[in-house]
Amino acid sequence: MLAPRQRMVREISELADVPDAELVLRQAVNPKTHRQLRTLHGPVIAQIQDFYMAIDGVYKSVDRIKHELKQQFLQPVKRYWDDGSPVILRITHPTKPGVKMDWHMEELPSLASLDIEQMNSFIAAIVEYFLHERGLSIEIDPDRADPKFHD
Repeated sequence: MLAPRQRMVREISELADVPDAELVLRQAVNPKTHRQLRTLHGPVIAQIQDFYMAIDGVYKSVDRIKHELKQQFLQPVKRYWDDGSPVILRITHPTKPGVKMDWHMEELPSLASLDIEQMNSFIAAIVEYFLHERGLSIEIDPDRADPKFHD
C-alpha cells in the first residue's frame, strides 16, 4: 500500500476509540514516487544551486530555484473558483496606460499536482536544458537524495 505511513498510522490510531469508523481505500491516480521527489529535491536542485554559485556567483535559495524551474518548464494553468467559474482579475493593459481589462488568472502548477509521467518529463527537461544550454551535467546519485522522502 502506498501512503504516507507515519500519517496513516497516526490517523488510524486516533480512530481506536471511535465506535463507527469507515476506512475508504481507493487507487491513487498515478502519483509521483518518492524516488522522483528525492531526486528533484536532492541531487538536481543541489547541483543547480552549486552551479549558480560557481558560474554566476549568485546564491539562489532552493525555493527560488524550484520556482524558476517550474516557471521555465511547466505551463501555467488557469484558475477557477470552486463552482467552476473562472477567477477574473481586472488589470491595467500592458501597453495602454489607463486602460483596464479582464484577465483570467493563471498560476504555475504545484509539483503536488503532477503525476509520474509529468514529473519524469519535468526532471528530464531540467537535466536536458542544463546539459545542452548551460553545460552542466547533472548526476543523479541516490546517495545525495533528500532523506525526507522515504519509500
